[in-house]
Amino acid sequence: METETCPCKRLKCKRRGNCAACNAHHSEKKNPVACQRARRDPEEEQAASIVYTSNTGYTAEYARLLGKKLGLQACALENAPLSPPAGGIIYMGWLMAGKVQGYKKAARKYRICAVCGIGMGASGSQLHDVRKANRIPDRIPIFTLQGGFDIARLTGVYKFMMTIMAKTAGKALARKQNRTPDDDDMLSLLSHGGNRVDEKNLAPVLAWYGGNTRDQNHAFK
Repeated sequence: METETCPCKRLKCKRRGNCAACNAHHSEKKNPVACQRARRDPEEEQAASIVYTSNTGYTAEYARLLGKKLGLQACALENAPLSPPAGGIIYMGWLMAGKVQGYKKAARKYRICAVCGIGMGASGSQLHDVRKANRIPDRIPIFTLQGGFDIARLTGVYKFMMTIMAKTAGKALARKQNRTPDDDDMLSLLSHGGNRVDEKNLAPVLAWYGGNTRDQNHAFK
């Protein structure tokens, strides 16, 4: 029997997709064929740590706040261990043009339980766009958190890009009729900068984690 949906990760194996040849090869080995190995449902495991990528400090601040609330270690991606102590991770990264910075690298190293994107927009906004831009699977919950803006914290190309963006977007918002409260907040950030990191913005993340831990009879902090 041959199949085009072979789950084996060894893409160059000459037996890949040939069930008979694969079974024969593994019959005298201790490890079973890929399709017979026990698979754990990602939703049955809880995040064991927090890994983040921060540029101007707002994401790191959220990671520390969340780690304190959940009793989990928070570690920058560049300093994170090859594999977390157990289970998967909550990944937090700053947003740039809808992309969660560092997500792809983290996804190659760890099992992602949830993704938090930190940007200038209101918390809970742009969820669909962020999922689509980063090709995050539907099974992984996504949260967006409002961070802040301080041009002085930026360097190099990011400072140049954000300087132009702040001017053009700020002028457009200033001319906009019937601005919403979110529009006014964004205009204030672009014009004067500010820090919007707030523990209350983590409420949806805490609720998600608490729901999972209750299902596992795990203490929620």
